Amino acid sequence: MKIILIATISIFFQISAFANIPLDIASGELEFLATGKPSMLKIKGKSNDLNGNLEVKNKKLSGTIIVKIDSFDTGIDLRNKHMKEKYLETEKYPEATLSIQDLAVSDDFENKLDSKEAPFTGTLEFHGVKKAVEGTFQIQKGKLNANFKIQLKDFAIPVPSYLGITVADIVDVQTTALIQKKAL
Repeated sequence: MKIILIATISIFFQISAFANIPLDIASGELEFLATGKPSMLKIKGKSNDLNGNLEVKNKKLSGTIIVKIDSFDTGIDLRNKHMKEKYLETEKYPEATLSIQDLAVSDDFENKLDSKEAPFTGTLEFHGVKKAVEGTFQIQKGKLNANFKIQLKDFAIPVPSYLGITVADIVDVQTTALIQKKAL
């Protein structure tokens, strides 16, 4: 009886260890695309300053991805300055945080860090506003891709305009992050 109890406790702890997989974001990139009016203008920007923590528990991925807003770069210094100071107010709102919960992952996720493309719903905290966002995510060999759209007005950001050229209110966001198992 004692041996069965010890074996049962041992198996329980082994299963529990695999049921909760803490993950770190090792590196990543966030890209955004804002289409202008006229539509021939495409403003691309990116940031390589991502961090966050994810966790898989009971075949569900949850956690946060954080980006430093001041690290956004569009390739043009004056546009960067206007974007950061006038529109995004990076001194007041230095980070954006995407929180995700209960994204289904495969049975063998722990071994391969892979999942199929699937829809997700999360919460984006950006420019002092928390708002639900929807998009798609996929993880392939430890590389997480999340794509979604935001409306600037939903986050109390005025639509940027300069010399008669206006940016559309909807911005496409693509996040790519390399994830790895957290060292215990």
